[in-house]
Amino acid sequence: MNNNHCRFYCLIFLLCFVSINYADETNPNSDDFLNYFDFIGYTRIGTGLSSAGDTQARFQAPGAPAAYRLGNESNIGLEAGLRFTYPLDRTTGKKIEALYFVSDYQSFGAEKEFYRDPQVLQAYINLEKVLRPDLNVWFGRMYYERKDIHLNDYFWLDNGLNAKFGAGIELATKMGELKLAAFHMEDDDDSLVSHIKSYAVDARLLDIELTKDHKLNLFAEYVSRDGGDPLTINGSSIISKDKDGFGLGLWVDSQLTEEITNTAVLLYRQGAAFRQYGTPNPVREDQGYDLDDAHYWEINNSLVYDSDAYSVGWGTVIRAEEHGNGSNSKLHWLSTGIRPIVYLTDHVNIAIEAGVDYVDNEALDVNGQLTKVTAALQLSKSRGYYSRPVLRLFATQAYWSEDLEGLVGNSPGDAPYAEDRNGFSVGIQFEHWW
Repeated sequence: MNNNHCRFYCLIFLLCFVSINYADETNPNSDDFLNYFDFIGYTRIGTGLSSAGDTQARFQAPGAPAAYRLGNESNIGLEAGLRFTYPLDRTTGKKIEALYFVSDYQSFGAEKEFYRDPQVLQAYINLEKVLRPDLNVWFGRMYYERKDIHLNDYFWLDNGLNAKFGAGIELATKMGELKLAAFHMEDDDDSLVSHIKSYAVDARLLDIELTKDHKLNLFAEYVSRDGGDPLTINGSSIISKDKDGFGLGLWVDSQLTEEITNTAVLLYRQGAAFRQYGTPNPVREDQGYDLDDAHYWEINNSLVYDSDAYSVGWGTVIRAEEHGNGSNSKLHWLSTGIRPIVYLTDHVNIAIEAGVDYVDNEALDVNGQLTKVTAALQLSKSRGYYSRPVLRLFATQAYWSEDLEGLVGNSPGDAPYAEDRNGFSVGIQFEHWW
């Protein structure tokens, strides 16, 4: 651990201590101007080792956009922001909100100085019930209703991430909450001669009541990508063309019992709506896609059980991609994992996470399975699957198929398992959101 990391860790622990105590002491009804400000954020810090003292390996199947996270996050990170909320009318809930939010992450073994060049992930103004009682209006940059499976940190809907600018309205209707948003995006990959620009319109109708315990959510989007930017494919430079595409989806949020919540999802995306994972940008021809034919469909499910005795998180993803470039253009990803947590006391618990990923990756001409199991002793603020902050000691063991040898366990840094079919790591991690 270098001195830069040590200084960063000390800063994070100080920020977390302040945030916890500030949250306990703030009086929301006070007229003190400082109470209009709220410090929010997320951090994940720690250190870990693979065998022989090398960098802690990340075990992720080739082509899979996510991996089961407990004892398998080989980086440090901080997301932090300052939110200003000014109540215009406390009785009706009319208020103005502004947020400025930055982020940076660094893989274990990286040499750059952490937090030298943070990303501005959110910077927006939201007018809540200002124009009319059932209407919110926002503009700027925001996460925008992103959805994920916490177990493997898989964001299956994340349209606002890294968009240059966006704006939207949220309107309460008798059927459900109607949300309309527009985003301007730029693919600022340094390898491009000039930036590729795209534009998206996102429409959602949320919380449609099917029954008392089941609510339907509908999603649709249209994406248009500008052409004219040179791309290099197989050593040749071509002019990209204008492309468009659409996405459709639905999900059902269910309160199955007092202790069990579940979200079941169905998604389809094609053309320019086929996104690079982790960015808002459409996939590109030089990345092995033909946007005239590229598409994917996905089914996923996430369930959480919470009780005083134990908690369980379970997630499943079935995803089939067609990249549209002829032969060797398909990718199938099947994944399921579970994390039970047994509470020994209010603050001490044991978590076990087991996850299995299967990929059939035609572009790499490989198919096979990755199995990862982690055991962790945790010290947390309270009982609960999402209880944070948490400090955990963990040990992780992973196994993968012969076909995946050389593609798993060899990153980041000098992670040592490029010539193996199994790997082991141990470490300590602190995680908190506030």
